[in-house]
Amino acid sequence: MDRFFIRLFFPTAILGGILLTLGTHGVDQMFVQRILACRSESDAQKAMISSGIFVFFQFVLFLSIGVLLYFYYKDPSIPKDKVFSKFILEEVPSPITGFLLAAILASAMSTLSSSINSLSLTTKVDLKIEQFGSGTLSLFWGMILLLSSLLPLFLTTGKKGLVELGLSISSYTVGPIISIFLSGRIQSFYYMQKLKDSFASLAIGLTPILTLIFGKWTGSSFTLLVPFGIGTCWLLGFSLLQIQNRLTSQK
Repeated sequence: MDRFFIRLFFPTAILGGILLTLGTHGVDQMFVQRILACRSESDAQKAMISSGIFVFFQFVLFLSIGVLLYFYYKDPSIPKDKVFSKFILEEVPSPITGFLLAAILASAMSTLSSSINSLSLTTKVDLKIEQFGSGTLSLFWGMILLLSSLLPLFLTTGKKGLVELGLSISSYTVGPIISIFLSGRIQSFYYMQKLKDSFASLAIGLTPILTLIFGKWTGSSFTLLVPFGIGTCWLLGFSLLQIQNRLTSQK
């Protein structure tokens, strides 16, 4: 049983990776708004399928680079977050270094702009904060993201790199988001649609907290946090529905 909770145990890594990808490339607002920009449903389906294929080869490339860097340096004392930058600065010729830095900057700008647009849209439409314009909300979230990017300077990641730390943070919230999505697709999750807003908010709000406690208590990998979050949100929603029905019957 201890093996089940160790970092990156292969079966749990596969399961957690699939569910995490479902959250980030299926129900995440940043990805959904790109799908909504397609001309038709068939175009949206083609975009999602092609994105999945592209991301698969993208991760094969990333993992291959990591393996090659591991065999190139063979020095475990080098911080994980500095290996690639060390290789670029010391081993890569100047013209190629410029292309690599430009590609990294372009990728970061693309992700940041999509994140800012998603946060601004959610703030304006879902939270119904309409007294501020889109430009003001975009500026606000841009400043928030700028400040949050400085947090790693004050965090002690231990043996984890920044990439794993970032995936761990996102795993706390992906579980309830997937549960909401499943409530409209799978019959066993339909009951969540019957929850009143207050009970649904309680289930969704408690899930990341319980997931955080679970992760700290077991010391498990972030790949386990997503399935735990889905199961926790399902159990919380089911329990709260029973309480809601009992309160309704007593009136």
